[in-house]
Amino acid sequence: MKKTRAVKVGPVTLRRWAGPAWRADGGYSSRLSAAEEAEEFLRQQDQPEPWHTTMRELIPFMRGIPQRDVFWVGKTKAAVQDYADRYDVEAVKFDLPYGVIIGEDGDGGYLVIRDVNLIRRPRR
Repeated sequence: MKKTRAVKVGPVTLRRWAGPAWRADGGYSSRLSAAEEAEEFLRQQDQPEPWHTTMRELIPFMRGIPQRDVFWVGKTKAAVQDYADRYDVEAVKFDLPYGVIIGEDGDGGYLVIRDVNLIRRPRR
């Protein structure tokens, strides 16, 4: 796939992740797929955010992506340090060369799909 700053997925245009990423893995694990996890997350939200619409539109394209390939990251260690401290885990720096952003929390957190190549067109 050609490397550009944006990726068109169905009705949505996603920004590619640029630069290193920081993550504090709290050990969350789920048997749900990324699409099922997104649906469950959206059901639990009291106050919809603008990026929730983007996520809702992406769900058909996320079917088949394991939940472990969709996670929160930050652009700096400071952005993930509160989360790391809460779960007593280390903030780890890593590369995310094929990642795409599907959401932002407004506090320096970005919800990403690890590899844009995991996204598939929905079956009809």
